[in-house]
Amino acid sequence: MSQNDSPKSINALRDLIRTHLWLKLLIALALGVGAGFLLLKSGDRFPGEWQLTLADWLALPGTVYLTVIQMVIIPLILSSIILALADLSKNANVKKITATAVIYIACSTTIAAFIGISVVRFFEPGVAIQEAARPLGQMEISRQAGFSLTPQSIVKLIPVNPLSSLLNGDLQEVLIIALLFGLVISKMANSKTEIMLEFLRETKSLCMQIVTWTVKLAPYAIFGLMVRAIVNSGASVLLGMAGYLFSVLLGFVLLACVYMVWLTVIGNNPLRFLQKSKEPLLLAFSLSSSAATMPTTIQTAKEEHKISPEIAEFLIPLGTSVNMAGSALWMSSATLFLAQAFGNNVDLPTIVTIILMTVGASVGTPGVPGAGVGVLNSTLRSVGIPAAGIPLILGIDRLVDMGATVMNVMSDLVMCLTAEWSVRRSQKASATSSSTTSKPQDDVRQYQSGYHRIQHSHGESSLYSAGPLFGDSRIED
Repeated sequence: MSQNDSPKSINALRDLIRTHLWLKLLIALALGVGAGFLLLKSGDRFPGEWQLTLADWLALPGTVYLTVIQMVIIPLILSSIILALADLSKNANVKKITATAVIYIACSTTIAAFIGISVVRFFEPGVAIQEAARPLGQMEISRQAGFSLTPQSIVKLIPVNPLSSLLNGDLQEVLIIALLFGLVISKMANSKTEIMLEFLRETKSLCMQIVTWTVKLAPYAIFGLMVRAIVNSGASVLLGMAGYLFSVLLGFVLLACVYMVWLTVIGNNPLRFLQKSKEPLLLAFSLSSSAATMPTTIQTAKEEHKISPEIAEFLIPLGTSVNMAGSALWMSSATLFLAQAFGNNVDLPTIVTIILMTVGASVGTPGVPGAGVGVLNSTLRSVGIPAAGIPLILGIDRLVDMGATVMNVMSDLVMCLTAEWSVRRSQKASATSSSTTSKPQDDVRQYQSGYHRIQHSHGESSLYSAGPLFGDSRIED
């Protein structure tokens, strides 16, 4: 059995994408929005709960899609990362790839959080809803706490019961288990790990086959989920939060511009990048789940962007849990927005605390719809903002979550391209260094050979120097 995924599963997924899946997703998205507003208007004419019930039934394919993806995502991430680490151990660039990923994630999430803070601080959308927020409470300044790193907080990151982590679907703990197991397996003899690796390959192949079948539901899933989102949120709620929504969406655009500039720096065409990435980006926008989009993202990275499988199959599953730039942006903006809504002028130390907390909280945020709201709650408590303010942003949470997921998936692809660029640059530098080191030795050999040849040629008493050290000048006796 090959170390790669099952060929039939990969070819089926590739064929599905190539049959204009992105166009089907776009049409389903537009039809879902239109049908949602149509149901809202019909509800005004025929009052009752019937439109909510109908929206739930229309969203059934979407619910099934997300449930099945969540069912296979844990074994898929576990097997993908362990297999990738096992393969990377044979690659001399493993340290380079890992170091590049760590630096990239730290810089990307910090920049995203800073952008989120900046746009909300500039437009101040929270001021417009202070009246609505006043009955919910006020900020407790005394509870504002800084970012703290303690030995206990580090120990808590280590799973005590791996089986419990797998059964509970804790992505952060599963990620740590996969990294630890993958690193240990990579150092063990092949004879001792062959059976386990074969089991993981078959598990990954099985998960990919299930995903391939499930992706066929994607257009119907998107249609139903959009209908339910519009019916549940309501047009009035969306319009009332327009200022905050505009600020966050502008932040996403600015973050995308940062990525496009960086792609130009590392020698990639931004427009071509967007064109090649349209399927996973549209799927991410529609499903609000980077985990559900992960198989398509991996396939796009390898097939469209020509990223090596060792990098794509390691960094993208890793990024699904820890590379959450879009989540960092919206959580930082939401925190400052609610601080404004509760009438508090946030000072610089608190802003720094918000950035640090949102960057830390975004790392490990599960890549499933709505997961960021629960993570946001802990961030709000750390700076003294009442958690009762969260319902103020729930009306547009779906739209914000969709944009954040797009940025998360885009960031994963940019991270892979960055790692590929870093590896090529390192290899080129090594080749240049080797060439420079060997050149003086070649010059010495060339000089000695020329001296010996001229000294014995034709019995001449004159000496011609040879080689680049003396040029070709004649030295007379």
